Amino acid sequence: MLKILRFYLKVLKRSARDKNFRAHALTELWIVLRQYLPARLVTPRRNYVFCRYLSSTVDNPKGRWLPPVGLGYRLAAYGILFNEQGRVLMGSDPAMEFGWNLPGGGVNKDETLEQGLVREFEEETGLQVKVGPVVSNEDSFCIMPTGRAIHGVLHYYLVEAVGGELLAAGNGFDTSRVAYIDLDSVAESGVVDYKAARILIEKARRLQKSLSLIET
Repeated sequence: MLKILRFYLKVLKRSARDKNFRAHALTELWIVLRQYLPARLVTPRRNYVFCRYLSSTVDNPKGRWLPPVGLGYRLAAYGILFNEQGRVLMGSDPAMEFGWNLPGGGVNKDETLEQGLVREFEEETGLQVKVGPVVSNEDSFCIMPTGRAIHGVLHYYLVEAVGGELLAAGNGFDTSRVAYIDLDSVAESGVVDYKAARILIEKARRLQKSLSLIET
């Protein structure tokens, strides 16, 4: 609970100086409240879906069973960027007990997936990227740091850095450190969905290699 309160304090501070962010925050708050309304009364328990807290692990998931009709919908895009040593760029926020995760996030209503990814990537890492081919798409049922339970549709892309400057300290909001990570050098508990991340990143690595062979 204390971590959620800290998160909302960050939201309030940013809302005070950013009217567009404030509008999104109010919408998010309403969706969080709406999930506690009568959907629970009209949906049979057998039709509930399990929504995992992001701070829990896949092998030891913690979360809540909720009626799907009450879930928020979140379209999101994430970028996979390798450096010359083959490490992948990831961000983290230890204060919220987040492990390392790929840069990216939710897409706004007036954006395409690619536009949302470019914006989120620059906000979180400081780097401007060119969006490449799709690596993977997947569904995710989880509970956001705000307490909002969502059905997320996640799209992962290969990206190429074309400008900007890396923000090692993140953006100070949902990332507090950004670095190129070698997954073999971090503990499983240090990466969000470690096993799934390894599979995804290896798939991206193979795709990048095949594209390089085609270009040559």
